[in-house]
Amino acid sequence: MTQDPNTPGQSPPAGGGTSMLDATAPGGYVGPQPSKDECTMAMLCYILGIFTWIIGPLIIWLMKKDSSKFVDDQGKEVINWGITVAIVGVALSVIGMVLGHVPFLGLLVVIVVLLARLALFVTVLIFNIMGALAANKGVAYRFPFALRLIK
Repeated sequence: MTQDPNTPGQSPPAGGGTSMLDATAPGGYVGPQPSKDECTMAMLCYILGIFTWIIGPLIIWLMKKDSSKFVDDQGKEVINWGITVAIVGVALSVIGMVLGHVPFLGLLVVIVVLLARLALFVTVLIFNIMGALAANKGVAYRFPFALRLIK
């Protein structure tokens, strides 16, 4: 007895002709189910994004963007997320440097900024792991709040 590949709860076969649409955000990947190698490269973009910021994902994206639509989409997503995190990190640093010199308030501001930077790091870690797990399954992942500068 064979099971229908379109049964809910089952993943479509790798390399099959089914269409993948990211339901989590508009503008997600639409195309054939990515191969296992494409899923692995997309997952590697997310994992390298944790350790190398945008350098690792940028290298993978530049190597694979023409040969894999899925890696192209997910690589751009990770790079855009890295840029967003960098902007937030720089903004927190500037706020900490400027307001850290205010008498009586400086120590409190520095503590709040350090806690915010820790929260940013934990957020990056969690979202990149979620993205890596989704990409490994062949599902396009979208960060909930990322500037989409590279289209």
